[in-house]
Amino acid sequence: MELKDTSKDEIGHLTRHYNDMTRRIRTQVAQIEQLENNRKLLLSNLSHDLRTPLTMMLGYAEIIRTGQYKDEKELQTSAKIIHQRSRYMDKLLDQILDISRQDADTLEIHVFSHNLSELIRKIASDYFLVIDEQELLLEVELPENEVYAVIDASLIERMIRNLLDNALRYGKNGEYLQIGLFEKEKTVCLTVKDRGPGIAAEEQERIFERFYRIDRGRKGEGLGIGLSIVKDIVEAHHGSIQLTSIPNVETVFLIKIPKN
Repeated sequence: MELKDTSKDEIGHLTRHYNDMTRRIRTQVAQIEQLENNRKLLLSNLSHDLRTPLTMMLGYAEIIRTGQYKDEKELQTSAKIIHQRSRYMDKLLDQILDISRQDADTLEIHVFSHNLSELIRKIASDYFLVIDEQELLLEVELPENEVYAVIDASLIERMIRNLLDNALRYGKNGEYLQIGLFEKEKTVCLTVKDRGPGIAAEEQERIFERFYRIDRGRKGEGLGIGLSIVKDIVEAHHGSIQLTSIPNVETVFLIKIPKN
């Protein structure tokens, strides 16, 4: 409850101080409640997201162990699924590590001059196999001249992979994925595009929030931390990130980072 006293004497000053303190306490209580809700959501998501692939892996491993597969093709399919689910669980564990780092506020950045063009070619080559399996078109747009920037290459690589994983997860129905790089004065610009269902305007304000999922009813879709990590990395490089989305036409993440 706030007090009302517009006078300019000591009582009025104390009243305003009391009201400021009350508002701060209410804000902090709300933040604590939100944090607790997020942690409960995280544990619920994590429990489901780890259990589902683990159950699949155990099932297919049992088929291989007991020799219940029909032929070599079914054996390879079982092994492939185990490998894919193992990689997915590995990504979840990386996200848990990211959460602990965020909690400790320990995002360390070590910058040096790096060839961004070469970094993107390397990342794209890793995704061609995944793209080919899902029958998607992947386009890589790079300028003729090599682009260099003073960055933490490992963090920028993590940022790009998070954006590509997000586009594959939610935009694969558009059967198109693009990663681009260009220069603009003293800034390097990165784009990741897809032609999937897109992100509604009311969701775009919250898309970079920690633990936030576009559809909270969907399970097995990560912990809702990938884009918050992207934002942290961009801000650590004194850059900016912008999202534009037209459903089933184009969804674009545009990152701008100073060259130096």
